[in-house]
Amino acid sequence: PLMRGRGTQVNRIPIVLARIRTDVSRADFECNVRDHVLSVENTYWETYFAYRALEAAKRRRELVQKLWVGTQNLKIGGRRGGEGYQEALARQEYYQATASVEAALVDLYQIENRLRFLLGLAPTDGRLIRPIDEPLNTKVAFDWHSILNESLCRSCEVRIKRWHIKQREMELIAARNNLLPQLDAFGTYRWLGRGDELLND
Repeated sequence: PLMRGRGTQVNRIPIVLARIRTDVSRADFECNVRDHVLSVENTYWETYFAYRALEAAKRRRELVQKLWVGTQNLKIGGRRGGEGYQEALARQEYYQATASVEAALVDLYQIENRLRFLLGLAPTDGRLIRPIDEPLNTKVAFDWHSILNESLCRSCEVRIKRWHIKQREMELIAARNNLLPQLDAFGTYRWLGRGDELLND
């Protein structure tokens, strides 16, 4: 372990600190990659559910339109159920369903545009991204204890905190060593002689 004292171990402290900073940068990059992949996956499924919401809104509009047409036919025939207020209510429901379809389409465009941004695709290339994968309908049983242990071992945030603690420990050791006295000794030597020869018999 690195303790007090000025020697080779103390001289290794800057190297250890540089290595810790490198490991922290690497863990930060790993966290950023993980978060980006998670964002892409979440946006992918949001796009899937946006398509499902749009299809449901279109289906509702079709049913309401049929109801409105049926009410209009009853009104034209003068039969019961074709009163003016019934036709007005059916027409209002149809307009609301149309507005819901348009709102769902706007939401779909926004989510699809966000997915394009995450994937690095051009926002206007004349195509729409439509997910083809279906979500799993099977029951999944998770082993929460093993997941907890694995998350504690693999979590980059936990590793970054550990490296920060180690970095503070190294900085504390370096600060304590800077408080110790330091003695530097310098020496020189040279040859002194007389005559034409430096050494003789």
